[in-house]
Amino acid sequence: MKKNNSVIFKGRKDGIVVLLDRDVSFVDIKEALSTKMIDAKGFFRDGKTAITFKGRELSESQEQELLDIVATHTDLSITFAQSVGAGSLSESRITPTEDAVVEEKPPIMRTIETWGENRTLYKMESMRSGQSIKYEGSVIVIGDVNPGAEIIAEGNVVVLGKLLGMAHAGCSGVPNCFVAAIRLQPVQLRIGDKITYFPKNFAKDDIYSRRPLYAYVRDEQIHVAPLMQL
Repeated sequence: MKKNNSVIFKGRKDGIVVLLDRDVSFVDIKEALSTKMIDAKGFFRDGKTAITFKGRELSESQEQELLDIVATHTDLSITFAQSVGAGSLSESRITPTEDAVVEEKPPIMRTIETWGENRTLYKMESMRSGQSIKYEGSVIVIGDVNPGAEIIAEGNVVVLGKLLGMAHAGCSGVPNCFVAAIRLQPVQLRIGDKITYFPKNFAKDDIYSRRPLYAYVRDEQIHVAPLMQL
């Protein structure tokens, strides 16, 4: 019974949440996901959607294996994928008491392979609604990009603040571009010819409200990952 309940689907307006049990092997997770996708094939109709894996830490290769299973058994087009990380299957939270010991893990930095162009525009202030930047290189904003503002760059987009407006990296088709921000919650995000809209409750998850994030394209899909693993 434990194995059968190791994968649980939750549908919501902005996509599908897949809850993964952290106490079973990854092999069992893949087997359970395949079985449930086959059983629920009629539930997953054609269309574009976002998918969130919750409940356990996944490496990039493991996340891709799960996405491949989804692609094999459905006609869904996954436009946005994210892994929330460890937690119980019921998504409960534990509040430490004075006697609790909280283990602090050393940060793990991510290395990003990206476009090698050196042209960079620095904007040393926040952008308000109606403001727009278009640049033949990368753009770094020291401040916030508020709703109604937009950044369109041939290279990367980096916001040292909140990205709440629209960002388009790699607008001329340059490969391996990314978008990064201290708080990544854009109205719309594009990388090359890929486009996605973030789920409304995306930033409510602790893992995303506390960490700088970056978005990149892998296997024709936009993925989001923390820049640092706490």
